[in-house]
Amino acid sequence: MKEALYSVVVPVYKSERSLRELHERIHKVFEDVPGDFELIMVEDGGGDNSWEVMKSIREKDPRAKIVRLTRNFGQHNALMCGFSLAEGDYVITIDDDLQNPPEEIPKLIEEIHRTGLDMVCGTPEQRKQSWVRNAGSLTYRWLVSLVFKRNPVFQMSNFRIIRREVIDHVLHMHTPNPAVGLLIMNITDRIGSITVRHLPRRHGSTTYTAGKLISHFFHGILYHSTLPLKGVFLMGLLSMFLAFALGAYYLTQFFLGRITVPGWITLVLLVLFFSGAIMFSLGIIGEYLLRITQEVYHAPQYLMRDKDV
Repeated sequence: MKEALYSVVVPVYKSERSLRELHERIHKVFEDVPGDFELIMVEDGGGDNSWEVMKSIREKDPRAKIVRLTRNFGQHNALMCGFSLAEGDYVITIDDDLQNPPEEIPKLIEEIHRTGLDMVCGTPEQRKQSWVRNAGSLTYRWLVSLVFKRNPVFQMSNFRIIRREVIDHVLHMHTPNPAVGLLIMNITDRIGSITVRHLPRRHGSTTYTAGKLISHFFHGILYHSTLPLKGVFLMGLLSMFLAFALGAYYLTQFFLGRITVPGWITLVLLVLFFSGAIMFSLGIIGEYLLRITQEVYHAPQYLMRDKDV
């Protein structure tokens, strides 16, 4: 039985100070792991010297594949680029900031072989990040549990190992705004997690601002769920019920002679309520139409400027 090949995919963004250490530690980890590995680094238009560092790593290590994108396409688009170049039987994704120690990779490998799952996520014992990121993670976890009917205890993570067969299916999904974890959850429910260490960030600060977290949240729910449309439908039913109930009440009051002067406050409140409901509904529908337009347009997930593979 031949030994497995592991493809380690790293999206790179403004990480010139951590890349050499990341490469050295990954290399050392696989000295004790049965099988071979390749390292795929995708520079996502960070604008620093990451590409020069990646080229120096490639010169010393032929197992390193490097790609530079034409602009910043986003972390998940960079991952999709890395997946397209991966040749391994298993694909491991890890961030470039060393918050997920490469020394935890053997845990992922052992768990996926032990369980036979399609994907295993490394979830932190305790996240060493700001309260904004923690709040975003909790919200996103709640979203996943609601949309995919999963236990909210389960945590998605960018530190994970995925089987080759699943990666092949993911590559056939040509959405311009991919969310890798959610794409995989649309393919298989054989997904698990294992606890790993999570370290404080040593270089720079996170690029995931509150705005980006909110944007990622809406991309996830609008691309992978009809839940907002169902919410609009239920809100419409509730509005109709309230309108009929209020109408019946005022009609009864009118026939009983208790209303002699029409109330302009009631009229204003009704106009405001239903105008708001209509505008909210149109906003949600507009977001779906925007994404349908993007799908028809076939916007590229990424464009490579340079590569050495």
